[in-house]
Amino acid sequence: VPFMALTATATAKVLDNIINELGMIHPKVFRNSFERKNIQYSVQPTEDKMGTLKKILSSSTDSAIIYCRSRAKTESLAQQIQNWGLKASFYHGGLDAKLKKRRLEEWKNETHPIMVATNAFGMGIDKANVRKVVHLIMPESMESYYQETGRAGRDGLTANAIMFYGLNDIAIQRNFIESSDAPEQQKRI
Repeated sequence: VPFMALTATATAKVLDNIINELGMIHPKVFRNSFERKNIQYSVQPTEDKMGTLKKILSSSTDSAIIYCRSRAKTESLAQQIQNWGLKASFYHGGLDAKLKKRRLEEWKNETHPIMVATNAFGMGIDKANVRKVVHLIMPESMESYYQETGRAGRDGLTANAIMFYGLNDIAIQRNFIESSDAPEQQKRI
């Protein structure tokens, strides 16, 4: 039976793993660059992430995704954005399937054009007019970053991928790595 394996961002190692695990013999592999010329990437140093985020979100009514690393942060940040008078909601892996579906539909139909989410807001998220993808903290890998920012500008129009960082972000990232279940050798890479 013919079949296809598809992924948006696979490293060479992941590609080899997919081929081996699926028992594919001489598969045809089609690859393109990660480059998306319509996405403008920026890394913004700031110790006032909330003030900077408020300016960015208040400057337009465009659809946006703000990525956070914790469920609690998605909920509190969505509330903060609502307090600024903007229409926002949150999405994370702890929501039941029915609520996830409703939140996704509200975001797609612009009832809540700003979605504050963990990386659970990932597979199957396809909305053409996302103008901004904001990371409040560094993602765990470059692969994750490209996947998440790749949700911007799918209509081919200009979009922005913005990552904030402050002095304590590297320490937070190190803590995530150290407390992970990954093998020690992988933590050092």
